[in-house]
Amino acid sequence: MQTHFSRRSFLSTALAASTALAVQAKDTAPLIAYVGTFTSPLQNMKATQVDLPPGNGEGIHLFEVNRSTGAMTPFDVYKTGTS
Repeated sequence: MQTHFSRRSFLSTALAASTALAVQAKDTAPLIAYVGTFTSPLQNMKATQVDLPPGNGEGIHLFEVNRSTGAMTPFDVYKTGTS
């Protein structure tokens, strides 16, 4: 017994399967948030600028985001020099 698949049915089946796999992979992949911080006070400030409190960050903080609750868990810091 021989079955015949048209190109259209083959492509639509392949598209549906790949879309399902992509959605599944997307939901299980870790979600990472990047938060940048200032690492030094501003230099040559104008009278109208405010820098309070002066920057004391360490660089770029990386957090893993829980997709269900939105809770962020810190897991790394990319320390940079002064901003």
